[in-house]
Amino acid sequence: MFAPLVYLYGLGAVVLSEIFILGVPMHELHHRWSQWDSIHYEAVAQSGYIDRVGAGWLPGYPMLVAFTRVMTHDTQMAGVAVTVASGLVAAWLLGRLVAEKRFTPLEQRAAVATVLTWPFAFFLYGAVYPMATYLAIALGAFLAVERRRTAAPVLLAAAACLVRPEALVLALSIVVAICLRDGIVTVHDGGGSGRWRRQRIRFDRSALQARHGWLVVSVAGLALLAAHAWATFGSPFAYAQAQAEVSRGGPPLSLKNLLSLDYVSTMLGQEREVSSAVVQTIGLLLLLAVIALTPAVARRLGGGYAVLSAATAVFVYVSLPDFVSTPRYLATVFPVLIIIGLWIARRARPLRVILLACSGSIMVVLHLLYSQSIGFPAW
Repeated sequence: MFAPLVYLYGLGAVVLSEIFILGVPMHELHHRWSQWDSIHYEAVAQSGYIDRVGAGWLPGYPMLVAFTRVMTHDTQMAGVAVTVASGLVAAWLLGRLVAEKRFTPLEQRAAVATVLTWPFAFFLYGAVYPMATYLAIALGAFLAVERRRTAAPVLLAAAACLVRPEALVLALSIVVAICLRDGIVTVHDGGGSGRWRRQRIRFDRSALQARHGWLVVSVAGLALLAAHAWATFGSPFAYAQAQAEVSRGGPPLSLKNLLSLDYVSTMLGQEREVSSAVVQTIGLLLLLAVIALTPAVARRLGGGYAVLSAATAVFVYVSLPDFVSTPRYLATVFPVLIIIGLWIARRARPLRVILLACSGSIMVVLHLLYSQSIGFPAW
């Protein structure tokens, strides 16, 4: 029960900060937690897709909000309820997952606290965004893999495709995790010395069983999404086209442009110069951190988790025009956060407390900024 308690403490800290620092009445919190892209998810939940522009926001999360609205009679309150429920489920699944990995009790607590209190976890605490729902599905899928299930993780990964575009990466990582677990794919030491040892990947056809036919279903979510887009907009690629339109803008993202003075001057020439520069830098650092920690993820958690981390970083780099939205897309890369938590667990107790308290405090501050629509709108 440690993980759900951490989430509830975090939610309590956010609520009390809103009430006592900003003076927001309790009955108005759900209005404050609907900012930025929330209005688009709410519009889809309330009225469906009116035009192709709305296709930039996938239907899974709005469907849950629409279902919940039957009970709350308020779209914003329904969105908050779905996020909080998803966050609580995600916390519980996270606790089960780290327990399955057989970490020490201290490592388990540190990993859970890191995932649930890192600064950009504020999306999990009532914000009308699909991050908490996607994280719950991803954790459930990997927990099912750890418990040697085959159908359940594949179906969950397929369902995630209706919630977030980066769920394609989740489907791939689940297939890789199952293949490595069941010996279909094996990795052998290919020689070399030092840190850069060669690895050989072998495919064992004899390890295939009838139940592995479920792996084909990993693309079912994408197929279902395309069918829904075809029925709604007349094109199976409507969601992809709308996502491209939503992400368009700003200087093109490439290492060449990033290192050029033209890119920096363009970035600094945008509105809210300081905010743009800061968030671009934070996004770049987060992307580099995910890539740098991927080998540690592979060693401590497994190949499927490493694929999730690395492929998500590649997805963000390829699909986004700049680094502004990177924190939001990386908000659910839990394997990297678990690795950071394991590192924190090895520190002295005072340092552990300071690191987690500072991280949680920043998370609460970012949530307060979000609730006032202050800071970085593209997040």
